Amino acid sequence: MSPRPTTEEKAPRPDGVVGAARWEPVGCSAGGVGQTVAMDAGTAAVLGAMVGAVGTTAAAFATSWWGARSTERQLAAQERSARRQLGFDHHRERREPRRQAYADFIAQGRAVERALGRYQDAHVGEMDVFHQEVEKLDHLGTHVQLEGPESIIEPMLEVTGEAHRCIKPLGEAIRALEDHPQADERYRRSTTDDLAMAGLEFTAALKAFADAGRRALEADGTAAG
Repeated sequence: MSPRPTTEEKAPRPDGVVGAARWEPVGCSAGGVGQTVAMDAGTAAVLGAMVGAVGTTAAAFATSWWGARSTERQLAAQERSARRQLGFDHHRERREPRRQAYADFIAQGRAVERALGRYQDAHVGEMDVFHQEVEKLDHLGTHVQLEGPESIIEPMLEVTGEAHRCIKPLGEAIRALEDHPQADERYRRSTTDDLAMAGLEFTAALKAFADAGRRALEADGTAAG
């Protein structure tokens, strides 16, 4: 900004000079500086107010977003808890019928074992009794198959299969006692050995079923817990 000369009227000086010129910056008078300072302060106040408003809005948005996220987490946690409770109720409802079906099947398997053990005192009608016991085992095996789970079906079928495989050696052992009381001792021992082997295989299959049933029930308990 270029300075300009100003002339002040003054009383005549002894040297005859009427007035003297002095240099003063344009716009830099005391009044101009005051106006500039006032303008700057006002602008700063406006800007400060704007920044404050933006900050308040951002804070309100962040608070709202965080609250929404917290609500979503709470709802998700409640949903997971409800699902766990439903799973617990479902497995508890399934566990007891399964346990009863397994217990009934094992009890009938013991009845088949006892029938095999009575063969030395057997007569012709004893085979009919054994057939009835095996039929009961088959029927209870159907209950086991309906209750599940899938992992128990194969052990159950193995038990019923071994029970049916006992029929032939049992019949031969009974005939050796009834039809041939004086039969060759070697033949009688052979039929006895065959029946004993069939009985052992049946017992092993029944034990394997019991182990599989226990694992299935424990899995139900774990899922429920």
